[in-house]
Amino acid sequence: LPAGLAAFLAAHIAYIWLFVHDGGGRAALVAEPVRTLGVAAALAAGVTMLAWLWSALGRLRGPVIVYVVALCAMTAASFTLPYRLWPAMAGAVAFTASDAILSAELFKGLKTPWTPYAIWGLYYLAQALIVWAYLS
Repeated sequence: LPAGLAAFLAAHIAYIWLFVHDGGGRAALVAEPVRTLGVAAALAAGVTMLAWLWSALGRLRGPVIVYVVALCAMTAASFTLPYRLWPAMAGAVAFTASDAILSAELFKGLKTPWTPYAIWGLYYLAQALIVWAYLS
């Protein structure tokens, strides 16, 4: 699991760099306060997920905290992108949803027959949306 966290953390860091580079930063949030709702939702999702998972994380608390911070930062940064890159915003949200379901399965044992389909479906959708945003 730590190697998987590290690999996906690297992806989030790359996306953070890309979104910060192409986004409008704080100016975009000030100019259009509705974007701040997306940032707030990303942060709230991260805090809520960490609080819910906390007792089950054990020795992985540190790495999971770092991962969740990166995930939230990636999603928050996507909300500063120009509207022509809206699929990347949707992709960041799908990536967050995929990771939330995976976390529920791994740390809380919430596994259903559809869980793997949801995790991988949202993950591939996320990647496809982000790529689409940059290729269109």
